[in-house]
Amino acid sequence: MRTMFFSILTVLQFALFSFNVFPEVNHEFSDDINIYFPDIDEKEKQILKSKGRIDRYPDAFNDFALIPEISLKNKIREEIEKTAFNTAIESVFYSGYKTEAAADPGRDTFDNNNDNSDKIQSAINKAFAIITDIEGLSGITYYSISDKKEKILFTMSRILTGQITGKESSNIPMEHTITAVIEDTTFGINKYIIDYKFSDNHIVMKMSNLEKLKLGFIPVSGKNELVFHIAVIPAESGMFVYCSGICKTINAPFIRNRIRDSIYNRVTALYYWFSDNFHS
Repeated sequence: MRTMFFSILTVLQFALFSFNVFPEVNHEFSDDINIYFPDIDEKEKQILKSKGRIDRYPDAFNDFALIPEISLKNKIREEIEKTAFNTAIESVFYSGYKTEAAADPGRDTFDNNNDNSDKIQSAINKAFAIITDIEGLSGITYYSISDKKEKILFTMSRILTGQITGKESSNIPMEHTITAVIEDTTFGINKYIIDYKFSDNHIVMKMSNLEKLKLGFIPVSGKNELVFHIAVIPAESGMFVYCSGICKTINAPFIRNRIRDSIYNRVTALYYWFSDNFHS
């Protein structure tokens, strides 16, 4: 009887400890998901929370269901709809904020005693400084499935017009445009236009090609037919990043599969470029 009593007491103590320690984070995460990504199902929520990423591969415009519920959502949808794409991916990434006591090496720390609005404002200022540093794309890597190893994706990135100075300030412009020349291992050297929009503490970056893209000597996509969107959302529980990539390319299985891999690699590389800088 005494053994049973202590067993019950142990279970109750563990349950009470679990209730007090764990659900607060899960509750905040769940609230944020319901606000910004209401179409994510329960299974995807668990994957996003545990692995930090979920992916979908839309076949048509109406399949894009992960675009976050932010004031710029309709703008993103309109821009996707303009491109008659036949290859696409959309992804949602998540990383929690680290407190001072539990901070990992190389991670940002946030004082939970600060007002949430201050925490979010600090995060958005840093995020803006990172995603406008286009020259920082140079040297980022991706995992090549065909070569089975890490490879450099962007070998060169240089801003032509629209350089921003004083990016650590809180004076974030509502709209800004950068043009850049970027060299990568798939499409070679090409010019890109990168638009930024800021609204309600969310930043949306759109990147599209200004020149026809080629695989070797084969033209695979026309001007403004390879388009990426990145939406950065500092929320209560952590940082959400939405990435999508679409392309109108030659409707041949080999080319489409190659472009799809390339889009996936770019979405992944763009996120980790942002995340590594944000948490460093």
